[in-house]
Amino acid sequence: MALQIIDSAKIEVWGRLKKLGEGDTMLASNVVKKSGEDGRDATFVRYELYVDRNARFPNRAPDLELQTFYGQLQYIFVLKFPTDPLPFVPPAIKIPAVIGVGSIQQCRIIRDHPLGLDIHYYKTLYPTPEIVDIASIQCLVARTRWEKEIAIFDRSGDLARANADFQE
Repeated sequence: MALQIIDSAKIEVWGRLKKLGEGDTMLASNVVKKSGEDGRDATFVRYELYVDRNARFPNRAPDLELQTFYGQLQYIFVLKFPTDPLPFVPPAIKIPAVIGVGSIQQCRIIRDHPLGLDIHYYKTLYPTPEIVDIASIQCLVARTRWEKEIAIFDRSGDLARANADFQE
């Protein structure tokens, strides 16, 4: 039944996503090519997902914990479902009219900043992308090469929020 529901959807591929409330404009790396004049890479994001701490123990009840991840947004898919009831879907199942998902290639974080700053280091990306709810994507992150690693600067971390509290 799940494949029939997906088959009934109109699927669009988007290249840009703007976070509500004057948020960042994020780009899908495999859809939008950055210009040569602009050296910024607006494809790396911070996203949050609930992870089951008991995933290795199938007989235990789920114990969900919110975790933060970093990765490169590759695609933005918008699935638009027909508003008419589908004959193969029981009436008790409600299908939303629109669902947004992102394909993200996660950074393989190898260490965090030793003083606890929102700086995280990686060398490679995981080979298989994840499909996540678009609402889980929080913001853009900055990156730079640092020695033989790449440092991720989470500009929305505790220090940025504390600084915003002091502005008038």
